[in-house]
Formats: sequence, C-alpha cells, structure tokens
Amino acid sequence: MPTIHEEFKDLEPVKVLNKRTGGGTLAESSGAIPPQPKMKMKKKKKKKKKKKKKKNIRKMKVSDYVIQEDTEIEVAIDLVTRMERNKKIAIVEALDNCKRN
Repeated sequence: MPTIHEEFKDLEPVKVLNKRTGGGTLAESSGAIPPQPKMKMKKKKKKKKKKKKKKNIRKMKVSDYVIQEDTEIEVAIDLVTRMERNKKIAIVEALDNCKRN
C-alpha cells in the first residue's frame, strides 16, 4: 500500500489547483498574494491604581451594665486600699505604744 507522500509525489500542481478552485482560472491568474495592509495597533491605556481602603477601627459599644460594674469595682478597690492603710497605721501606732511603755 503506497503512503500519502508517494501518492501525491507524481501529481501536477496545476491539476490540483484546477480541482480546488473550480477551473483554476482565478488561482493561476492571481499570481503572488498581495501583502496585507498593516493593522493599526491601539495604544494601551494605563490602568488607574486602585486606592487602598482605609481600615476603620470599630468602637465597641459599652453597655450601661459594664459601666456600672466598672464603677463598682473602682469603689471596692478604693475601700480595700483605705482599709489596708488603716491597718498599717494601727500596727505602727501599736508598735509606738509598746516602745514607749
């Protein structure tokens, strides 16, 4: 069985053109292909830089109960510190009294 190359090796180009172009008159008379006109290239537009979004810090809403608890804690701390001072003063006074006697 002959290969494709061997089958078309002995063919004449004019006969092939006649079959493909319907008579070959246009193909033979056209000769060289005229050069195609150059296409105008559009200039690429520069892309605008996207602005970075600013991150907003969300403030937490503090409920009234939290504020009330905070004030109660501060009052308790003040009370404890006053009691500690009074204890220290009482101890110092007691030691002074012992030294005098």
